Amino acid sequence: MKFRSKRGVVLAGAAIALILFLVRPGAGRLKSRIAGSIGTALQRQVEISKVHVRLLPQPGFDLEGFVVRDDPSFGAEPVLRCQDVIANLRLSSLVRGRLEISRLSLSEPSLNLVRREDGRWNI
Repeated sequence: MKFRSKRGVVLAGAAIALILFLVRPGAGRLKSRIAGSIGTALQRQVEISKVHVRLLPQPGFDLEGFVVRDDPSFGAEPVLRCQDVIANLRLSSLVRGRLEISRLSLSEPSLNLVRREDGRWNI
């Protein structure tokens, strides 16, 4: 497709951005991939209830019902629970076609620290 002017290119780019902003492609199928990526980094099992795609101000995901499970040797309670989490994506990884999270922002997290009898902490 050829455009005859810069104005056509700008209008096409704006139209695509508007469509992506309004449609917001579903991230439900990425939920297990995101949980796996965070879980691998934390070396814990991670559960996420809902995932929403966020394009602005930085590409990322809004996660709801974020739970990080603890090692069973420490107890049955999760080590971290948070209702809302913002996961920002690393832009350089998107260019390479990979999904890498650069930053997690948690709102009102609940952290459960446990120390076993042998002196070892769950963190």
